[in-house]
Amino acid sequence: MDNADNPLDNAASAQAVSAGRQIDQAVVDLHIARRNVLIYPAAHDQVKQSLMRAYKSLSAVLSREPHVTLTVMKEGLSMPGRALSANPSV
Repeated sequence: MDNADNPLDNAASAQAVSAGRQIDQAVVDLHIARRNVLIYPAAHDQVKQSLMRAYKSLSAVLSREPHVTLTVMKEGLSMPGRALSANPSV
């Protein structure tokens, strides 16, 4: 049986893509939160909203994978086996 015909392989592949998108979204949300913390006063609504969004995104990632290692590099962020966007689209 070809891997493309195996529903278990297809499901695992779809879950990996979904997890990857969640990680990408969490990185973008963390980037936005960091930027907002730098430019607005701590009590500003933008800071509160962006920190909550980042928290929810990161919580979603950690609910699937309890241990995530992100490496900060000059070129951007990476994690084992995967490079993340150096310039998140925000």
